Amino acid sequence: MNWGHDYRYDILFDDHGRLLCERHRPKTGILINTMQTPANPNRLSRITRDPEICHGKPVIRGLRYPVQTILELLASGMTPEQILADYPDLEYEDILACLDYAASLIQVKAVQSLV
Repeated sequence: MNWGHDYRYDILFDDHGRLLCERHRPKTGILINTMQTPANPNRLSRITRDPEICHGKPVIRGLRYPVQTILELLASGMTPEQILADYPDLEYEDILACLDYAASLIQVKAVQSLV
């Protein structure tokens, strides 16, 4: 497992480059650990990050479909079936993985002051 860093996150990857954990590092000086055990860790392994793909944003199975895009489509009112019809490379489990990923990011486990 390897920790990576960017300006807003500490990121944990397994030996195959799959995302395991992200910790948000906001500018406020407060560390928020957002990773708890996801509902389905096998689905979460479908979400990958690679600096060479979509500028390192989380994507689905390295296919250049950013998680953010799928979440925005769902938020706009599209059903999973409509998304799958528009993006034949995707599977229903990929959409569920995006939701698991988003849910794992909003679970606040601990808030600690860094000052």
